[in-house]
Amino acid sequence: MVSLINGLGGTVGFGENELYRNDDGYSTAIDITSVFQNGLNFFGTRYDNMYVNTNGSVTFNFGLSTYTPTTITSATYAGLFPFWADVDTRSGTSSITPGGTSKGTNLVYWDIAPGRDRIVITWDDVGYYSYQTDKLNAFQIVITDLSDRTGYRDGDFMFEYRYETLNWTTGSASGGVNGLGGNIARAGWSAANGLNFFEMPGSGNQTGALTWDTRAGNTGTDGLWRFVVRNSSAGDDRITGGASDDVIDGGAGNDSLNGGLGGDYLAGGLGNDLLIGGAQNDYLVGGPGRDSLYGKRGNDVLNGGLGNDLLNGGLGKDWAEFTDAAARVNLALTGRQNTGNGYDRLVSIENLLGSSFDDVLRGNGRANVIDGRAGNDKIFGKGGNDRLIGGDGADTVYGGSGSDKFIFAELNDISTGEKIGDFQHGIDKINLRPIAEDLDFIGRAAFTGDAGEVRFNRAQTQLEIDSTGDGVADYIIDLPRVTLFTAIDILV
Repeated sequence: MVSLINGLGGTVGFGENELYRNDDGYSTAIDITSVFQNGLNFFGTRYDNMYVNTNGSVTFNFGLSTYTPTTITSATYAGLFPFWADVDTRSGTSSITPGGTSKGTNLVYWDIAPGRDRIVITWDDVGYYSYQTDKLNAFQIVITDLSDRTGYRDGDFMFEYRYETLNWTTGSASGGVNGLGGNIARAGWSAANGLNFFEMPGSGNQTGALTWDTRAGNTGTDGLWRFVVRNSSAGDDRITGGASDDVIDGGAGNDSLNGGLGGDYLAGGLGNDLLIGGAQNDYLVGGPGRDSLYGKRGNDVLNGGLGNDLLNGGLGKDWAEFTDAAARVNLALTGRQNTGNGYDRLVSIENLLGSSFDDVLRGNGRANVIDGRAGNDKIFGKGGNDRLIGGDGADTVYGGSGSDKFIFAELNDISTGEKIGDFQHGIDKINLRPIAEDLDFIGRAAFTGDAGEVRFNRAQTQLEIDSTGDGVADYIIDLPRVTLFTAIDILV
């Protein structure tokens, strides 16, 4: 863990400004021009104000009251999301969590310090909905102006997520029980333009979210994540990042962006851009135009955007991501293919991330990871031992040859019409463990009325889940032609 920054003034040292006790509330617009004189530049849009939201975020265009988190990729609010979940501060003061500098106030604070060129927002030992303080979280955002530093432009900034302690992930209105399960907290950032966003590893996964405070962030320090946002001019730019994890926006023009050291986020913007990653895990987004993306080393995510692009993952296990249109991608093809975003060429790409539309995603003879995300997708693993994730929507998934895993991260991923077309007993597996519910496989027996039971209905050739304990299947996975399904076929 990393301790919260304290000594900022106010009654407990987190600043003189505090958000009133509430559930799902947010501040009025807070002027930040004393730190960012011409506004904070976030992917070409300058913001003079910020909103501090109870539910674990800071947004720039509007206040955010939504308590059940969605994927950061679909966020319509430009902002920073260190822990988007259903925070509830109405019950009054809480206990002090051990080991750090939190104060047990169950409140949200902010401090604006022009002399230090920074803004600090603190969630101090906050509880969850409804009025619960048996589990508490303490975390912080630190936003620092970089405008006056060598090599940076006006409006450039750095932000940190500091996680001192995390003990709950979900409010009861989001499907949680005692602060756990249901729709799990998410973290990341979004420019709210449908193209530039980042979601932290572990978002939407209970095990992952609860370790943000105890595992090394991208800084190498437990609980500390740091991002540097650098914006270009409107011309043809050449920008090379530093040792930190950079967020570089090329903007308009034909740009050349090199992340340098660190795990970087590079966005080409308009124009025909060249994006080059490095040794770490990089995120490259081309934007409209004819772009060339090179991941180099590391496990990279490459998103060409609209236009005819080259996506070259290089070394590591790399992903091609599609967000702008329904994707039709075949990893077995070596030439240019119409992916829906343009005629793209994919080189050294092992894995696929689909869009929110109805995608058709095909693997190759290797071990692929294919995530359809939202939409009614068709996924074909083909050869190799694949990991296939349908995501939201009514998906049809075929593993092909090999020992495949069909993974469901949330109960909401199991929609009406969810189908695994070629499940092989004793070879493939259905993995329900990421759901983080208390699930119990009972074979072919009838539901007993206990919540979380999973059974195989041989007559209907389907897997059924009773999540509420009413004896009725709430979620169904169709398994055509499967007549034998036992405990060796499922992970719960």
